[in-house]
Amino acid sequence: MAPDLRPSKRRKKDIEPQLGPKLGPKFSGTGPELQIRLTKSQAEQFGLEQTTFMEFEKLEYVTFNSDNADYLYYISGCVFNVCSTELTLYHSVTGADLADDADEWEPVETKDIIKSGNYLIVFEDEAGPIPFVKCCIDSNSSRSCFTQN
Repeated sequence: MAPDLRPSKRRKKDIEPQLGPKLGPKFSGTGPELQIRLTKSQAEQFGLEQTTFMEFEKLEYVTFNSDNADYLYYISGCVFNVCSTELTLYHSVTGADLADDADEWEPVETKDIIKSGNYLIVFEDEAGPIPFVKCCIDSNSSRSCFTQN
């Protein structure tokens, strides 16, 4: 019988996540590291049940393209078909999901570094009615999309 040349099995170890400077103060290692959401009134206007419209499990999924918040402005503008200057992003200073009118929301400048946590998007009055494409999956697992004004 030939000797077994496979490497010996190693026991899995618990690995502490390495928290870098980009991670928010309340990062616990569970759930998405980055979420972007609408205000409750905007979500209702679009007929959405949830306010979160983008979430990323790992911060690196976004920051591998760019570390600057102007990239978040660009993505959000593309999703809602508005110029990125017609919206404002706010970041939760505590890292927690806050009420829409909480004082802890901090305005995000385009040159700021993207941090983990929750972001709130607010459309400026100049944006006008926003054409939002809503996709639904019906019981037959087929997708139907329509533009909602």
